[in-house]
Amino acid sequence: MRKKWRKAEKFYRELIAVDPDNPEHYRGMSRVLLQQGEPDESQRYLEKAKRLGG
Repeated sequence: MRKKWRKAEKFYRELIAVDPDNPEHYRGMSRVLLQQGEPDESQRYLEKAKRLGG
C-alpha cells in the first residue's frame, strides 16, 4: 500500500510542477500526505489549495 501512496505523491508533485495554479493538485497532494501520516505537511498543501481558490 505504501508503494501506491508514494506513486501518488510523485504524480501530484509532477502535476504541481506543470500546473502550479490548480488548487485540485494541492488538494490531492494533501490527501496523499495525510494517508502517509504527514498531517502537518498535508495541512500546508490544503492551505495552499484554499489560497488558490479551491
